[in-house]
Amino acid sequence: MERQLGGLELQFLKQSQQGAGNMCGVITLEGAWPLARLSVACEELMIRYPRLGGVIEGDRFCRPPIPLSIPLTIIPREGVDHWRQLALAELKRSYEGALIYIHVLDGGEESEILLSLHHSLGDGLSVVALFHSLLTVLAGGHLPPLPARAALDSHIPARFLGWRGRLGTIFYVARTLWRAPRRLFRLAPLGEPATVHTELASCRLSQELTQRWTQALKNFDLNLFAGVCALVMLTLRADKREKMAFGINSPVNLRSSLKPAIAADDLGLYISGLLTFYQVLPDIDIYTLAHEVSAKIKQGIAAGEPFYLLRLLRPEEEQKHTPQRKAEGFAARLRPSFNISNNGRIPPFPPVGTARVVNYRGTVALWPQDTLMLCLATYDGRLGFEVHTSREKLGRGYASELALRLQEAFEQGPPEPS
Repeated sequence: MERQLGGLELQFLKQSQQGAGNMCGVITLEGAWPLARLSVACEELMIRYPRLGGVIEGDRFCRPPIPLSIPLTIIPREGVDHWRQLALAELKRSYEGALIYIHVLDGGEESEILLSLHHSLGDGLSVVALFHSLLTVLAGGHLPPLPARAALDSHIPARFLGWRGRLGTIFYVARTLWRAPRRLFRLAPLGEPATVHTELASCRLSQELTQRWTQALKNFDLNLFAGVCALVMLTLRADKREKMAFGINSPVNLRSSLKPAIAADDLGLYISGLLTFYQVLPDIDIYTLAHEVSAKIKQGIAAGEPFYLLRLLRPEEEQKHTPQRKAEGFAARLRPSFNISNNGRIPPFPPVGTARVVNYRGTVALWPQDTLMLCLATYDGRLGFEVHTSREKLGRGYASELALRLQEAFEQGPPEPS
């Protein structure tokens, strides 16, 4: 049975044609686990989530093929950084045919499982849900039948649909262009070098340090995500990069804002949206800036910014433009300079045999216009983030340099309020 793609799914159809809609999640397992059962687990995962086998075609329809197993590759593990090399390659993969792949770096007592998929299948929380299902089957459990789910558009408040939604979208675009200074809005000039080569670096805090930051921010009615965003912005400002716009992307907040809220295992729907933060004042402190970030997220969702972004890519408007023209047009150049994405607190993964998951990482590909992406997640009480940078725009080695500087900034502890 075929179905027509929704608005946000069309956005990722365009990305698949550009090769810039890839995601990759990585878990690290310590201990012995039943590697031989993995192929069976992949088959059960495809049965549970049939949309994983879908193929998005250029005529705006998604056609699930005959259920097949997820492509699986097992490779001997070659050191602690092997996963990073493979993840960078997967983020540049051209998705032709299957939209999801699993790689295992088998190291005996310590292994990594990489789950790479096209962004049209889900968001960062979807990757986590798939890992939970995969490990449940590996541990000998069974997946309950997936309940029937409604299309994404049915979760959107009525005021963002129909003629009211169309007018609201027009005013949203006009207001965004009017308020944002051109130098901050980051309208990529024609001829600017595109991102081709990227680098990936990691940072992970201890449980004690994560708890100290969480409590310090909680005293000011702030969460860890807002505090991390503020610290990253201030760090980049010290690099004389304060004239850049920041795209704040929080699928945790956006999923919960839909009515009814959408569960993490609702795949085949992409739940996200960029809330652009334009200005970092010269003498602002981390707590004030974190409050502004938090207010921006709440204000943007309440004002319907994610829903207006969805309306910009409605199926009926797609008929007026070929995907090639749309991808190369004005909208494709309107990109924030730095994106910060939040996957929130990851629930504990189930143990498999004598093995347990000791780390989770997630990252997203850079668009050709993008400069930097930070993906945040807290697992096992420890905050971690992946720094993905453009070598063309930031130079060789900047990802590792920024990760180290952020690690040092966190280890200095929460600052005293000014």
